[in-house]
Amino acid sequence: MARRLWDYLELILDAAGRLDPTWPFATDLITKVQPTGRFLGIGVEERRVIAEGELRAALRVPDPSRVEGKRVLVIDDAFSEGFTLREMARALRQAGAAEVAGLVFVRRKSA
Repeated sequence: MARRLWDYLELILDAAGRLDPTWPFATDLITKVQPTGRFLGIGVEERRVIAEGELRAALRVPDPSRVEGKRVLVIDDAFSEGFTLREMARALRQAGAAEVAGLVFVRRKSA
């Protein structure tokens, strides 16, 4: 439900769609149904607790038939420890995805 001032992923998907509109991008395969704690400015252990608790409880795959038996590539803008990507992969696999991989644009420096 939080909106960023600048959505890098939307810009990249728009550009990719202009290059080849047949690419099967889907931005609604997984959703976050409630707000969760922010990861910014807190330690690794606190981020892990939020990811495995609040975030895990908030992630939903609205239509599992769209991922069932499919290979899914999750695109994220930043990677710290991988907690968010891991929880998204977990939800997609539980919904029936055969394989989930991640593509991340930047690796954040560890604190």
